[in-house]
Amino acid sequence: MRDHTTYQGPREAAGIIEYTLDWLERHGAAPEVNQLLSPETYEEECAGPVICVLAALPHLLDTGKKGREDYLAVLMEVAQKNRKAPFRLFWSEAGAQSAAEEALGLTFGFPAVAALSKDKHVFATFKGAFHAASISSFLVGLTTGKESTAPLPPGALKVVKATAWDGREPPVVEEEEFSLEDIMAEEL
Repeated sequence: MRDHTTYQGPREAAGIIEYTLDWLERHGAAPEVNQLLSPETYEEECAGPVICVLAALPHLLDTGKKGREDYLAVLMEVAQKNRKAPFRLFWSEAGAQSAAEEALGLTFGFPAVAALSKDKHVFATFKGAFHAASISSFLVGLTTGKESTAPLPPGALKVVKATAWDGREPPVVEEEEFSLEDIMAEEL
């Protein structure tokens, strides 16, 4: 027989939701940080009264598996710290969602983070160090009105199908051997 807990809180939605979130916090149900792989995922997960957070992470060839996992750990910590807020966290590899990166102003270097409200057609780009505390502060600033937002024209954010990361190291790219002397010796 399973252990159970009798709910003693208020009999209204807000009280039940608060109790459930507190229970999840105590019992370790992990929040999700998913790779943004399709327009359907974006449409489903970012609709309604939520703030979607997109982190564009450096290419796997730049960071390797360990670097990617470190960035994802930071995002998981952000998700854990903000689990009671209406955030949906996603990540993509730099260049995999290039139109979305362009629309959200994430072209200044990677990793980069932006948050958007699909329904309100606004977004904000995070300008700071890629640390859980800094990103969490940015997200809290969005919910309290301390962070400014910019308009996002309807349809400006184009999400495309992307290939899921398989959790492995990137394949080793064999480079062709060449001699600089051969190149320099060629006549122009």
